[in-house]
Parts: sequence; C-alpha cells; structure tokens
Amino acid sequence: MESTNSETKNKQLVLNLVRFSTSISRADIAHSSGLIKATVSSLMAELIDYEFIIETGPGESSGGRRPVMLTFNKDAGYSIGGAYIRTSNSAC
Repeated sequence: MESTNSETKNKQLVLNLVRFSTSISRADIAHSSGLIKATVSSLMAELIDYEFIIETGPGESSGGRRPVMLTFNKDAGYSIGGAYIRTSNSAC
C-alpha cells in the first residue's frame, strides 16, 4: 500500500519525535505533533510492525490508565548513500 504525501510526512514527524526522545507515549506524541490520537496509533502500529519502534512497557501515570512507552529501535536498519556523476568528454 502506497502512502500519501501527508501520511509520509506524518510518519516522519512521529518517527523523529520517538527517535529524539528516550521514551515517549502515544499521548505525548499526539500532543507534541498536533495529530489526533487515532492517527498517532495508526502510524505507530505500522512503525511497530516494521520494527522501527519498540514498545518498552508501561510508563508512569498521574491517574487513570498507564501509557505504553515507545522507543526507537536503533537496530531497525541502515541506509547507504551515494552519488553518480556523469562527465562529458566531447570536443568543442
């Protein structure tokens, strides 16, 4: 299934919020990103399926249900970059 441009941007946003936090809840992600909780949960489910995000267990609660804390999986994958430069040897 292909992602729309806005879905891709939202995934990047929530992934970066998790990546640059030691541990964060879905509610904190929704609050920080401005996305609704249902959208955050949907994006997190996909990122967890791809093993980019790990659920680390319950967090502290100030009352009510304890949040499930999330962290970035540093072993999720690697990328490699490169450049190809074409030069011309034509005579003038």
